Amino acid sequence: MENRRRWWLWLGALAAIGFALRVAGSLGGLWLDEAVSAIHARDAGTPMGVFLQINHDNNHHINSLWMQLVGFGAAPPLTRALSIATSTAAIVIAGLLGARRSPLLGLITASLFALSPILVTLGAEARGYAPMSLAFLTALLLTDRWLAGDARHSPATSLALCFFLGAFSQLITFFAFFALAGWVFFTLWHRDGFRSAVLGSLKLLAPSIIALALVAAIILGAAAAGGKGFKFGGWDPFSWMHYLRGISEMVGYTLGFPDVAVAWFALVPALVVFARSAGYRASRSTRLPFSPFPPRSPCSIRAMSAMRVIISWYRWRCSSSLPRWAGLGSSQADGSAGSPPSASDCSARAASPAMWS
Repeated sequence: MENRRRWWLWLGALAAIGFALRVAGSLGGLWLDEAVSAIHARDAGTPMGVFLQINHDNNHHINSLWMQLVGFGAAPPLTRALSIATSTAAIVIAGLLGARRSPLLGLITASLFALSPILVTLGAEARGYAPMSLAFLTALLLTDRWLAGDARHSPATSLALCFFLGAFSQLITFFAFFALAGWVFFTLWHRDGFRSAVLGSLKLLAPSIIALALVAAIILGAAAAGGKGFKFGGWDPFSWMHYLRGISEMVGYTLGFPDVAVAWFALVPALVVFARSAGYRASRSTRLPFSPFPPRSPCSIRAMSAMRVIISWYRWRCSSSLPRWAGLGSSQADGSAGSPPSASDCSARAASPAMWS
């Protein structure tokens, strides 16, 4: 009991630190996307207007409702209070999720959520990412308990509520649902067989599928009724290099080391191969990612060879055509000629600690 009490004190301290950082980051004026969201919420006029009139991807519905509640001229910290509160609560949920493996891992997980620069930034802006993160982390915790057999009742209804609120917080919840559904399906398949996995996954996730379908129907129906369709603020053409750069910068700003080269991603499959070769055996719910790589198999050897080719190609590509992000930023600041920043550049700058003030 004493150890448990001490653990909760540590978790509360981490949540308090995370809360303080988010409050400090909320003191500046609204930035571009926040200001656009505030204007959309004001022009919609009523809560019903949030769902029927703002047919734009910049409309994070629950955040827009909060902006209407506090008013257009509210102080920035109050406008961002929903994100601050939900982001702080996410620290606690993340700690509980990690503690299901070990108490120490729970505190490490909570500290990462509390101190990560990108999560502090997202938790201190009037957008829907923080409420979405809280909803999805709750869904993960409920699912993990169910898969481990620790849940007294099926969390199907609770999961549906999580995804319903998460989707109306930010639409990328749809992608998060497929990630969780894959986790459930493959875990059940590995444990009980294909047929049981299909039936078990459908039984657990059918209410969530209905909830997400309802969200899609409301949004697409409102866009169709408005006559102008659903609008996007920006749509950049896809390229693998921009995608990998965006992911690498996101990982860097998550850990506080923004200058992370794409080549470091080769460590992910390398760690999988070497962990399996070293005899590591994961728990039932996490064993599947290692199963395609039997120790010392031809697949492992081919994977290592492929990684060497990828690293060599990336080094050649960087040396020949890709400017460093820092150099690009300095050239733009100096007003010198240069190509416009990509979407990943803008995302990384928005997540940088400089945006906190």
